[in-house]
Parts: sequence; structure tokens; C-alpha cells
Amino acid sequence: NITGGEPFIREDLEEVVEQMIEQFNEVEKYDTDVDIDKQNNVVINVAIEVAEGTVIKNLSSELQTKIKESVKSATDLELSAVDIEIHKVELKKEEAKNE
Repeated sequence: NITGGEPFIREDLEEVVEQMIEQFNEVEKYDTDVDIDKQNNVVINVAIEVAEGTVIKNLSSELQTKIKESVKSATDLELSAVDIEIHKVELKKEEAKNE
């Protein structure tokens, strides 16, 4: 049961997730949120902005897998879900100037 230390577990999980996301060069910006329900199901929500030309399907799939593996390795928790939300695609600065 993780209820007693929920704020600390939430912070630890966010840190693990953020360290994993930072390894992906395609991710320009990100925001993470950890939801833990009354049944102790853990859901990681990640909102990202990606560089233009990124294959979003591949990136999302790889992020989900790596986040699940990292959390399992660091905490021994099984995640109920990892939801990836793409907010917008960032144009590279040089390309944006040409338009």
C-alpha cells in the first residue's frame, strides 16, 4: 500500500520520469503528472512538445516503454498506464525564420 507516503512517491516517480524524458533529444519541452487512485493504480501523464520531423508514433511508444521500465526498476511499481499527449510541434529556429 502506497497511501501513507503518497506525496513522496509522487515526487520520486516524477523525478524518475523526467530523467528518462530528458534522454530524448526530440522532446523540446515536457510536463509530467502522477495520478494514484484509491486502489493504488499509478498513471503517469506526460505532455510533450517535440521537434519538427519527429515520428510521433515511434517516440510515444518508446517513451511509454522506457518510462515503464525506469519506474519498475527504480520503485518496483507496475504502472497502470503511461499517457503521452502531444501539445504542439516546435519548428526549428532556422526553419521558422525562413517562413
